[in-house]
Amino acid sequence: MADLVIITPHLKTQLGECGKYSCQLAATIVSKYSDHRSIVIEVNFDDGVTADSLVACVRDDLGFNDPIFGFSLLKGSSVADYLFISRQLKQRGYKTFVAGAEIDYVYLPEAGHRTHEHRFQGNTTEFDFLFEGPAEHIIPVLDDIQACKEYAGRPGVTTVRNSEVVRGNKPQYCIDKLVDVDWGNLLILGEGLNKREIQSGVVLAQRGCPYGSRLKLLAIDPPIGIDLSPYEIQTKGCSFCHYGGPLTIPLNHVLSQIKNIPLANGKRNFYLSHQNPFPLLPKLIEQAEDIGTIHLMSLPGFIRNHVDRVRSTIIQAQEKRITLDLSCIGFESFTPNVLRNLNKDTSVEQNMSEIEIMIDLEDNFPNFNITPGCHGLIVPTPWHTSDDLAKEFTLLTEKDWVKRIYGGAIFGRQLRITHTGDLSNWIRFVEENARVTYKRNRFGQIEWHTEDAETWPFEYSRKNKTRRCCR
Repeated sequence: MADLVIITPHLKTQLGECGKYSCQLAATIVSKYSDHRSIVIEVNFDDGVTADSLVACVRDDLGFNDPIFGFSLLKGSSVADYLFISRQLKQRGYKTFVAGAEIDYVYLPEAGHRTHEHRFQGNTTEFDFLFEGPAEHIIPVLDDIQACKEYAGRPGVTTVRNSEVVRGNKPQYCIDKLVDVDWGNLLILGEGLNKREIQSGVVLAQRGCPYGSRLKLLAIDPPIGIDLSPYEIQTKGCSFCHYGGPLTIPLNHVLSQIKNIPLANGKRNFYLSHQNPFPLLPKLIEQAEDIGTIHLMSLPGFIRNHVDRVRSTIIQAQEKRITLDLSCIGFESFTPNVLRNLNKDTSVEQNMSEIEIMIDLEDNFPNFNITPGCHGLIVPTPWHTSDDLAKEFTLLTEKDWVKRIYGGAIFGRQLRITHTGDLSNWIRFVEENARVTYKRNRFGQIEWHTEDAETWPFEYSRKNKTRRCCR
């Protein structure tokens, strides 16, 4: 039997309390709709996990004798560990794959990699294949592997045969299979395998982003210090983002997911996965039962443009003793030129106005909370001058209500340019015409770095500094 073990890294943030929705959904679908068993294992690589210790636990504790290992929820800190463990597993004869939506840049080599050595060479030798979903389409692959048949070309699967990329088509999602998650199929690997306690779940109300369906031609400026003309790209939504237009889940399916969330002190707490949740909330609050806290994300602009609707929703939730926690808004920047190049379709003044409204709502409604520090901030970028960085630093640390939103614990990261994303042709144009090269990390990303950002007290990865080399 080709049993599936899904490996996911341990998260030390608040998101670590809500389970691993995509992974647990995939394991649920495999177990429910096939004869294959599946489990999700959360691994803290700081504990010195090796392929042998992982296989021993899976074999001895679960009885999985010949498992297939899928690696999901890729984070920068786990890159080297994932590659090392996968390589070890392959050396021991196990099949491995990397899984996730819109992550082909992790597996595939970059365009022109054969003639440009600095470009990403891919991870096609580190993993047997890439799987981008939907989850039910991994079942025929498991069947093929069990029967020693060829799986290249299967829907959702990308692999390499004879140095050529073989890519299956991208199938549609079946909404009926996005409901029934087994929240008990998550284990954590320590001295042995132990069940992971879930404090809150995830409810999928929308996959993708409504802004990601808006096609636009955008002239991207060259990096600061490089004298080139702007380069026009075609982008959908934010220029740095991979997610396309939305798949909206019907309300009855959303309510079914809520009923399936484990109770904690008699209440169901969950993260609502929806980029524009406030229009959905009134009916959800009216019809769902036993809700404690709903953690929300939101696109910039809705709260500012529809504050009366938001206020009435908060009052409705208050009447049912429901807490609304605004966990993330992707402001991303407080520098005009950076916002334009990121195609955020908002201004610094509009971001500031929205923050002011958010704080006013939090001050007036005890059931409306703002999670500090988790609202997007991309810094540095190729378009930040040293003055821009200084101004943003001053704004985030000295203006009281902005400081309150970000809480001094900035959820910030440098711009990451993937080699298959909308900015990829732009950065290769810069390299070829300015005769510079930029370092790719182990997962095919350029993580932007500037010396000016080193003075920031906020953490971001410095392991893969942008390397600019004249040729």
